[in-house]
Amino acid sequence: MNPFFSIIIPVYNVEKYIVRCLDSCINQTFKDIEIILVDDCGEDKSIEIAQGYANKDSRIKIIHNPKNLGLFHTRIAGEKEAKGEYILCVDSDDFISRQMCEILYLALQKLKKYPDVIRINAQHHPEHSLPKLTLLPNQNITGSLHNLLFLAILPNAPIWSAWRHVYRKDFLLKALKNISINTIPNITMGEDALKFFLIIPFVTQSSSIEDILYFYCENQASITRNQSQKNIEKKHKEQKMVLDFIISYNFCKIYTPLLFLFKKKIVALLRYNFDVQDIKTNEIFSYPKQYLKTLCYRPFYWKTYIRLMLNLISLGRMKI
Repeated sequence: MNPFFSIIIPVYNVEKYIVRCLDSCINQTFKDIEIILVDDCGEDKSIEIAQGYANKDSRIKIIHNPKNLGLFHTRIAGEKEAKGEYILCVDSDDFISRQMCEILYLALQKLKKYPDVIRINAQHHPEHSLPKLTLLPNQNITGSLHNLLFLAILPNAPIWSAWRHVYRKDFLLKALKNISINTIPNITMGEDALKFFLIIPFVTQSSSIEDILYFYCENQASITRNQSQKNIEKKHKEQKMVLDFIISYNFCKIYTPLLFLFKKKIVALLRYNFDVQDIKTNEIFSYPKQYLKTLCYRPFYWKTYIRLMLNLISLGRMKI
């Protein structure tokens, strides 16, 4: 008998965090789950640690990429192996609430039809280590593509993070059936924005859960935090690749004005992130110049105005 939930965990050089992540998954109060770890050919002992867990728990399955494929294709590799009704995306340096699967299951039983996508609330860990995440409306919302897109274009909404969405497996695989390594090369940065962009037009029903179920953790060694020159160049290259793909993508017959706004929102946010990361702090006036440029994409983002004001008041010393 197939499990109800499949938890997909990409694994790449996370030996410091993998135990915390796996403990939160195997100790779920709802037991009808499987845990699929996808080895993306890291260089540490992450998979050895995971194998120790798999030897003791038959719900854990480990699959190995033939080579490093990046986060986008690693997630898909796990999703193709999933047997569950729903797929949960968990990053291996994060962890989830022990009640996550139970809360999701009970919420689903109250609905007449299982939604394609469920949006969940998340929190940084430690709670004050990073800016507070925008919370979803404090109620369940079920409806069509229109509702999900409306949430997506709200100001400051965290619209695309893979770990903030739970997907019905049949829907997800259908939406991504034509995506391969030949269509999209190996990427890790911006991969969740690209994935969300590709599947959103196929959503027919969505829902949101008010509970905080996911804990996003600060990992300075991760690709999103590593500030080495080599890593910065890699991030820029991959984000530019994603941005160019989305700009050139044609929705064809499923085009709607709301879908156009959704595409415009994602392009604006990607350009904003790209320009902010491109700041050369050793050059005079580069900080205010780059942030002024980002206002073209996010003119109502109040934090940009605060950053600019503090930078000017401090004569360039404050860069936040």
